Amino acid sequence: DTAGMVSDGKYSFVHDASVTTEQLIQEVQAITQRRDPAGKGIAPTVQSVKAEIGNLTDHDSANAILYTLTRFAEAGDNFNLQSLQQGYQAMLEETLEKISSFKQTVNTDSFSVAFQPIVDLKNGIVHHYETLVRFESKDFSNPFHFITFGEQTGLINEFDLAMCQRSIDILERAALNGHRPVLSVNLSGKSLSS
Repeated sequence: DTAGMVSDGKYSFVHDASVTTEQLIQEVQAITQRRDPAGKGIAPTVQSVKAEIGNLTDHDSANAILYTLTRFAEAGDNFNLQSLQQGYQAMLEETLEKISSFKQTVNTDSFSVAFQPIVDLKNGIVHHYETLVRFESKDFSNPFHFITFGEQTGLINEFDLAMCQRSIDILERAALNGHRPVLSVNLSGKSLSS
């Protein structure tokens, strides 16, 4: 169920440590023999890469592995099983650090909100303010990279909720001072579909 093509004619899938390479080879051979009209099937070449995930949830772990495999496959034409085994763990560790930084940024409210006035061009009056995120994080100084990473790793919902909460807090403080600004908050399509 976790199989995916990583390059022309090459596939990968994620499994837990209880499944052995020999079991995988036998299973693929049996499936392909049943499907092959000649009954030969294929004899797969298997290369395993161990993924040390740490303390992420199963969902976040799967997203980290898929994000890393995608990045690795996109790295160029030199993608092969040997290069995967040599470089994957380092790239996975980098992904896990970024996930940790992303979650820490969201959980500790380590971002600020800037307000872009949206002005009615006919009368020059501010109609509302678009809320924009700003960071001081070394990992995510660029909001575009933060948002894109969140979408690619399935973490964007957490950030979108945090941004909405921050905007609500700002509106509540403004109301205490007699102000009633209108804000718009950008949400990821992935959050809207959740």
